[in-house]
Amino acid sequence: MSISKNPLLRYSVIDQCLSSRLKKYWPPEDLLKAFEDWGIFVGLRQLKKDIAFMRENPGLGYNVNIEHSRKDNCIGYHYVVDDYVPQGHSPQELMALSFIIDLTSSFESGDLTSKARDTVKKLVKRLHSLRPGLKLKSNVISMEPRPYYKGISHLAGVLEAIYGNKVLSIDYQKFNDEKPATHIFHPYQLKTYLSRWYVRGYSEKHKDVIVLGLDRIERIAEVKQPYRDDMANGPDFFMNTIGINRSQGPVEEIRLSFTREQGHYIKTLYLHHSQQIIKDDGQEVVITLQLIQNYELCQLIMSQMPHVTVLEPVSLREKVKEMLRGGLGKNNF
Repeated sequence: MSISKNPLLRYSVIDQCLSSRLKKYWPPEDLLKAFEDWGIFVGLRQLKKDIAFMRENPGLGYNVNIEHSRKDNCIGYHYVVDDYVPQGHSPQELMALSFIIDLTSSFESGDLTSKARDTVKKLVKRLHSLRPGLKLKSNVISMEPRPYYKGISHLAGVLEAIYGNKVLSIDYQKFNDEKPATHIFHPYQLKTYLSRWYVRGYSEKHKDVIVLGLDRIERIAEVKQPYRDDMANGPDFFMNTIGINRSQGPVEEIRLSFTREQGHYIKTLYLHHSQQIIKDDGQEVVITLQLIQNYELCQLIMSQMPHVTVLEPVSLREKVKEMLRGGLGKNNF
């Protein structure tokens, strides 16, 4: 979604202007200029609609008493109450914005996160102008540097297509294919896993919902045709899955036993949101997970070796054993 189409940001800019102690009356052209400073490009008609909406919706948290004066040199919009304190400008909320800046600094996502960081920085600067006594530290979070990732350049285009219900033509080349295949693709959801980005959507080529890795996309172009909105494949698609490969199998109760030492880590950072601790006697920690078996689940279990035992189901234990045997064979153990 473009910045101009974000109504909440437009309301915030209007509120900041009308709350300013330096200038009380704001002609429409000055408000539109303030919009442009934020990269928002709308016309007078939209500005009037926004002000009317703010007046009629006190639940937004802004002063609804907005008037337009034409007396002498006092021409423009202004808040009626002189001592109005704008909402959402507390030190805690400024701290949250500063936290977002530090948090996103670890992402090298091209133009998308660059614009997001610039927008947040502008907002913090504007809020500081209203409450100049507030002090915030920067760079208080040290994030793990992100490795190079080829597919990050496609992130903004895919995200815009999801927000805008746009259909894409995607040239997609699997790692083992000699040439790319073209998908007419209806994107639904982005997902990250192990520092890679994926997009889930309906492929007309496969006539099914599939998941594509952004790093294997060679080309993206918009296609002018109706968007297929498949509500059956909503945000819960990955709820019972580790990673991005959802098999056709059922959701099963996975039961794992961890050593006492490893159990401390498992209790403080769950392997999955469905994790339940069913035994913790000082000798072992036994947990259950509600998951569909897939390759990533086996990888996760092997990453906990030798401190984990697969108790149930037996089929999962056999898959893990087979993968371990294969790894031992390749390394001549």
